[in-house]
Amino acid sequence: MKRTMVFLSSIYKYSKPAHAAIQRTAPAPMLVFLTRGSGLLAINGHERKLEALEPLLLLPGMSIRFQSDRGDFEYYVLILDAVGVAKQRDNRKVQLPELPAELFNSGIKLRSQQQTSERIIRLYETASQVDKFESKPERELMMQLQFQELYSTVLLELLELNRIPTSEKGMQESISYLHKHLHEKINLEQLASIAMLTPTSYSRKFKQVMGVTPFEYLADLRVKEAKAQLSLNGTSVRSVSERVGFGSEFYFSRVFKASVGISPNLYMKRHQLKIAVVACSSFDDSLRSLGIFPIANMNCFRYPGMGEAEHLGKVTRHLQTLMQLKPDLILIDRYHHEYEEPLKQIASTACLEHHADWRIALHKIAEMIGCERTEQAMLSELAQQTDDARKLLGRSVGSGSLTLMRVTHNAVRIQGAPDHPLNELLFTELGLTAGSSSPAIDHKVEMQPEQLSGLSIQSDYLFVQKLHHGPSSDQILQRMQSSPFWKKHEAVQSGRVRFIPNWYAMCWTPIGRKTIMDSLLLYTNGQQHG
Repeated sequence: MKRTMVFLSSIYKYSKPAHAAIQRTAPAPMLVFLTRGSGLLAINGHERKLEALEPLLLLPGMSIRFQSDRGDFEYYVLILDAVGVAKQRDNRKVQLPELPAELFNSGIKLRSQQQTSERIIRLYETASQVDKFESKPERELMMQLQFQELYSTVLLELLELNRIPTSEKGMQESISYLHKHLHEKINLEQLASIAMLTPTSYSRKFKQVMGVTPFEYLADLRVKEAKAQLSLNGTSVRSVSERVGFGSEFYFSRVFKASVGISPNLYMKRHQLKIAVVACSSFDDSLRSLGIFPIANMNCFRYPGMGEAEHLGKVTRHLQTLMQLKPDLILIDRYHHEYEEPLKQIASTACLEHHADWRIALHKIAEMIGCERTEQAMLSELAQQTDDARKLLGRSVGSGSLTLMRVTHNAVRIQGAPDHPLNELLFTELGLTAGSSSPAIDHKVEMQPEQLSGLSIQSDYLFVQKLHHGPSSDQILQRMQSSPFWKKHEAVQSGRVRFIPNWYAMCWTPIGRKTIMDSLLLYTNGQQHG
């Protein structure tokens, strides 16, 4: 008989900002718990979704990569000491330990999530609070007792969950089948049979588990495989479409472009593309953050105060310039849909749709031009810079609060607290405090400068941006600066008003976010708040 005893060597806690990436090799046996967040996990190159409180056992030498998909995340790493003992008759021999298979990349989410989370936190606190115990042996004993409680509870629950639904195992087997046979013809009846479900029940269950239909998932697998094969020298679109399971080259090209944003032929040339940007969005900054410099950056949007003839002349000049530059690809945004057809006469176009998460457009661009690794490295660097800025701002600003205001051509706009990348950066990632108002503003509001006195805005800083250049915006700003609200406000009287560039546009790109952080550190330098 062989037994394995597992002890806790040490425990570490990590908190990371939204969309940070982790890549490392396990130096020792490790039990990992993601306690907040979710994302894409890859162990030795095999990818899957990782949710909070799915126990994960890593052995020495295992390569792990994790990319958060939304929001910040927190995880604990438990370094393990394991001892194997074999009993033969009256002799006991120490052997290599065998850790439970149920803990290996289980993909099973614990049911007792709150209790497990509380046990992990209590264990971490015990391991951290050295001074709480009279002696080190006492602390060590308490730490090991708490670990054994956590370890045995988790293992027993996994054993129970592994025995429960055959359909869950069948679902995993059907997904594995998709990965192994993506190049073959696959029908719903095959997959349902593997999962031991009816086709209707299988489709419904698959959508619940994976968030997409089985054939949407299969198409995504095939596109990923096609991207890898299109990167090889001497290949062709036709041969790749056949090898990854698409029966028609035309259908393959259509699915590929819908997924990636550009055609397979263009994707094969992605490292040599001449790219132009025609957008209000700062796609040019996104490209620069990936090390790519666009040959042109244009904006055809008709802003307030621009006459029809002036606007038409601007659009005509831009189109003529693009024809002379001959780009391979033109990136456009939602504000330029109406120009897509004339732009298609010049080059292939890719419209990047709007998403509340600024990283989605960045990732889409990186995917098109084959810069995914550069993207991950850059995002990791940005996460570290954000963490450094947060610490510095915590020392200089402390509990000081700030309010964002925009001066438009016809009103003053006060930014409340809706989901926006700028609010995410300032008040979540950098930990700054938003100014308070009465009545409360939970969304952006617009009003005339004279109406501001009807609001009570408590804020140590006022950050003001003039949205449009021109006499109308200048007049609105002058009226605001002459208003009782402005003259009486504590930030004005204390000299803590900052006029800022268009942070609302800049916050959508890594370069812009870095510039905002640098500006904040400059603006608040020397200002101390309790």
